[in-house]
Amino acid sequence: MTNSLGKEKAKAFLDAHENISIPDEREKDMDDYNNQKGINAAEYLKEKENFSLEELEKEALKQLKNGDLRVISPRGEVPKWKK
Repeated sequence: MTNSLGKEKAKAFLDAHENISIPDEREKDMDDYNNQKGINAAEYLKEKENFSLEELEKEALKQLKNGDLRVISPRGEVPKWKK
């Protein structure tokens, strides 16, 4: 989304979605935080001229595995990247 819409529009869309669909404040905070991490990752990959959905997914899984994303109720192991 960040790649096609740009950082500001992607954030506005994600924020609007969270405000409508997530009643629990902890979940909203978690989603807002993780959405920003995703936007930052997309921007980083674009700067490196290495953006693709595959690379973005790899980055998200890496952040999840490293504990860089917020998780309220962990369920199972972090999935491995499947090509």
